[in-house]
Amino acid sequence: MDLFKKDDPDRARFWPLWVAVLVIAVFMTFFGISGDALWYDESYSVATVGHPMGEMLALVSTDSHPPLYYILLRIAVVVFGNSLVVVRGLSALSTVGIVALAYFLLRRRWGSPASLAYAVLFLATPMAIGAAQEARMYALASFFVTGMVLSGYAAVTDNRLRDWVALGIFAFAATWTHYFSLIAAGIYWCVLFARTLMLPAQDGRGKLSRGSPLFRCLAVGGAVVALFLPWAFNLASQASRVASNYWIRPLDSLAIFNILSFPFGQRFGGPYAITSFHLFIAVHLVALAGLVMGAIKKDRGVFLPLSAMLVYWLTFATGVFLSWAIRPVFVERYLVTCMGSLVLALAYFARGLGKKRLMAVACVTYAFFTAPILLNTYTARVNGAGDVVAMKYADRVKPEDIFVHGSEHTFGILRYYFPNNFHYLYIPEGFVPFGNHAVFGPNVEIGPDLAKYAEKPVTIWAVERIGEYYSTPWSQLTLAPYREAKGAMIPHRKEPGWLTIKIQEVAYNPDKTEAGSGRASGYLTVKVTGINESLGGQVVYALYASDPIDPTNFINSGAVQATTPSIPITLEAMTYGDYALIAFHDLNGNMQPDFENGKPVEGVSFGVDPSELTAPPDFNRIKFDFSEQNPSHEIKMVYPGK
Repeated sequence: MDLFKKDDPDRARFWPLWVAVLVIAVFMTFFGISGDALWYDESYSVATVGHPMGEMLALVSTDSHPPLYYILLRIAVVVFGNSLVVVRGLSALSTVGIVALAYFLLRRRWGSPASLAYAVLFLATPMAIGAAQEARMYALASFFVTGMVLSGYAAVTDNRLRDWVALGIFAFAATWTHYFSLIAAGIYWCVLFARTLMLPAQDGRGKLSRGSPLFRCLAVGGAVVALFLPWAFNLASQASRVASNYWIRPLDSLAIFNILSFPFGQRFGGPYAITSFHLFIAVHLVALAGLVMGAIKKDRGVFLPLSAMLVYWLTFATGVFLSWAIRPVFVERYLVTCMGSLVLALAYFARGLGKKRLMAVACVTYAFFTAPILLNTYTARVNGAGDVVAMKYADRVKPEDIFVHGSEHTFGILRYYFPNNFHYLYIPEGFVPFGNHAVFGPNVEIGPDLAKYAEKPVTIWAVERIGEYYSTPWSQLTLAPYREAKGAMIPHRKEPGWLTIKIQEVAYNPDKTEAGSGRASGYLTVKVTGINESLGGQVVYALYASDPIDPTNFINSGAVQATTPSIPITLEAMTYGDYALIAFHDLNGNMQPDFENGKPVEGVSFGVDPSELTAPPDFNRIKFDFSEQNPSHEIKMVYPGK
């Protein structure tokens, strides 16, 4: 029995619905596409494609992704410019393209009603819209993986040469778009190869004869591998760089929760995390029920949804394994590459209901539960305050002004919004950058000298974000000769965005040539040394101006990721006087020092050797003087048993 049809008798009656769904897809993906600010990863995409093609490919080879997305985006930008509509439009068209795949590849198998159900279910999945409105490669990769699964089923079923060619094209494109779609392509080829081995041998279809499915499967797989080989050398160097240093955190239960629920949620979290996870459970239970129903009915077409589910779950399992065996390489958005396959398995259940009305009810029910998340996707501006800063400072920033950044996030974002200004990214000595910042050139520089451009007779805009991996010693700039800070750093935030941008005007003052201006406050920098960064975790600190030294009396506190052996902690607008700072290496994330038998079990720093203390430290014992002449202090982290 085969529930799949090789033609579509309902085509004439359903073509208005196909047109309507296509129009809805275009509307859903492009509506409000430029409403949210650009965030760092998107700024990276835009900066990359701003270079000539040859130079761009050389830069991408040192990135962490294959180049096809950048090649296509480069073509779009050259033709149409780099507005948000254009740079995000490629992703939007990729989501619309999956609706086109439902018409051209799935309809002749399932008929119009069921393939329309797939298109509607996919558009109702929140991350289909979230990824469509982001200038990154995930929606494009999802298009290629979905096309690969659909054309692969047609190829192994009908053994038509054109289907095998289509499979090869989609698989090739997937391997050159993202490394998780490369994994998906490898997994799908293995599944398809196993399927061809299981074909009956009596008609020659299971033999390795020219024109047989097995021969064509091996030929297509070999061709895709051969076509990827030119990039394989770059993959090796990229993998080596990632293995030595990368920004992704180790997988834990929360990370797994976020990855699995991500297709049904929105970028950067949101108020529907639990609902998204419930949708994840429901979708998989329904998809599994559909597979069981297909097996009971002995439907030969069950291979399509089964292979789709295998691609999704084995890609997920591979990401988890690599993160465990080598180093963390898996974040939520990477699994979007296989999202079209997951929804295909869900739609198979709707197809199995048989009646058109029941399929419609299934689509409406799913859309009912995803609608609040979709609405929040359109209305919540989650990317941060880049556009707010651009709008507020557009008239104040002069073409000759310089931006000095203490964060790669603000560096990339404001490089997009202020492309004609020079941008300098401060990276402290010993800190290994996560990305290839060369893509942001020209008119950019990266280095450890914060006050490098202090003597230039222009305004400098000091910019950082809350939650950076390192603290920036802004006093080196604001207290430098010829520099005067015009007020404190002003935070800019757009709720519920994750990124808070802080910016400060640092004017040029030729009369300020040395310290001794009579100020009453300044930037206090305390450098914590001796940190064992291999332990991970974060350095938590608290500043005191008097006794007692306990959690009820500190005047300032914070946390910095423990990524370097020494970390400068800079606090702005601090009144000159005596202070004491204590810090500890928080390994378990509880934001408090841990003790066992009255002794610390984590690294601690008081400014004195803890072994010399016979009682808890008092203020007078560990205080230091902070003044315009002494703007910095240094303390050492001491670990148990050292």
